[in-house]
Amino acid sequence: MYPLVVVLGVAAVERRLGVVRTALPLAVPGAAIAAYHSWLQVSQTTCGIGAISCAQIQYRILGLTVPNLSLVAFLLVTGLVVAAARPRGGLS
Repeated sequence: MYPLVVVLGVAAVERRLGVVRTALPLAVPGAAIAAYHSWLQVSQTTCGIGAISCAQIQYRILGLTVPNLSLVAFLLVTGLVVAAARPRGGLS
């Protein structure tokens, strides 16, 4: 997610619509990894790493856990980049 901040920030300042070629290769795998983390959180029942159980949810924001928030953010970025790259057809 952090490289996307720089890539999209520079593209916004320079008004580059071609940023889709740079942003999508970062956002799509990020969404896949976030989906995997969300799936792990739902499917794991036990885990013995450290003092905190992997099944225990530490934080919730608006009812979503951190992996779910990451997935939502990556999907929003992907959708908005694709929408911004689509050709604009107006009334002729």
